Amino acid sequence: MPKPHPLGRHRQRIADRQVLNAIFFVLRTGCQWKGLDATGLCKGSTAHSRFQEWVQAGVFARLWGEALQDYDDLMG
Repeated sequence: MPKPHPLGRHRQRIADRQVLNAIFFVLRTGCQWKGLDATGLCKGSTAHSRFQEWVQAGVFARLWGEALQDYDDLMG
């Protein structure tokens, strides 16, 4: 958990799981990032910036690789 701002002015970081759910919602439905604002999952700008951050870090490439390995193990 990040340290609180000394003046108490910054919003707390949205939980990664909540943002991941919002990203998956966009990927499943094809809605625009700003469309997330109406869903209550999280703000579209938050989801988009975290998505870009995670793509840069290779998170989704690793998830894809793990899923492929699981599929190969299951199907031979």
